Amino acid sequence: MSSQRFAWQESTLPSSSSSEDASDDVFLREVARIDDVPVPREREERAGKLLADRYVLMAQLGSGGQGAVWEAEDTRTGERVAVKVLRSVSATCAARAQREIAALRLLRLPGVVRLVDEGLQGDRPFLVTECILGRPFPGVSVPCSWEALEPVLVGLLETLAWIHAAGIVHRDLKPDNVLVGPDQRPVVLDFGLSSLSVASPNPITDAGQIVGTLSYIAPEQFREQRATARTDLYAVGIMAYLALTGRVPHENRDMCAFVLARLNEPAPNLRTLVPDLPFEVALVLDQLLATDPADRPRSAAEVLERLGRPREALPLDARGEVVDPSESRGG
Repeated sequence: MSSQRFAWQESTLPSSSSSEDASDDVFLREVARIDDVPVPREREERAGKLLADRYVLMAQLGSGGQGAVWEAEDTRTGERVAVKVLRSVSATCAARAQREIAALRLLRLPGVVRLVDEGLQGDRPFLVTECILGRPFPGVSVPCSWEALEPVLVGLLETLAWIHAAGIVHRDLKPDNVLVGPDQRPVVLDFGLSSLSVASPNPITDAGQIVGTLSYIAPEQFREQRATARTDLYAVGIMAYLALTGRVPHENRDMCAFVLARLNEPAPNLRTLVPDLPFEVALVLDQLLATDPADRPRSAAEVLERLGRPREALPLDARGEVVDPSESRGG
């Protein structure tokens, strides 16, 4: 894993790793049908630039299909912040920025990055969040032991239970979007691809468009089915699998073979790769990677209960029952 870094790491539409060649990137951009209007070079951000008469850009933290993320200084407060400037001026890009801002306003809770500010740089949206010092999930070198992974995974699932209870599906969970501090508490970042957990009358994602990061995309996303809480849980399962084994299921294949394997082949059982993993833990983590969403646990709360966590940490409804994200109407 890399050394400590700040939030935000930029989310991308289906993206290959830096070691994959340009032809793969072209393939993925075609699959994703990226709606991207280039920004003239003279309008691009640079270190030292003052944004919105307030934020001094210091160092670029990452960039991707949607825009660039900078570490910056808030000249009003002296605070270090992360500034995400959208690259595109398209209607889709603007709509996603508004969805992300709305999600972060709604999700003011521990474990979710805090929204500081938002606005326009010229005609391009930007948003500002707190700057999180941490390492990508699980916060330690991989492969790691279950003892090292358990507290971080539990913290992520607790936060995810609250996110889903609010009616939000993240849709781009991956190690770079979950930073882990020295206290082992994970913080979820980058809601740029988030969606409502119920069907929206005005969807942003067009038919034929796949959003997410390739290694963590669930089978139903390739089939253009609506993302649900179980879609996020699939990504959590991939993250846990990677943490415990050092690899991603179905890796080391060309893109078309990878997609076919993701759609049709179950991941190898974890206990075949990690024999000392507790049986019940292996069972629930394997179920997170079920090809059919109906075969996965229905919620992060269910996963936590099966891992023996107390219900007090979970969102409860007026009857004292754990909130079922499939019945959530928030967001």
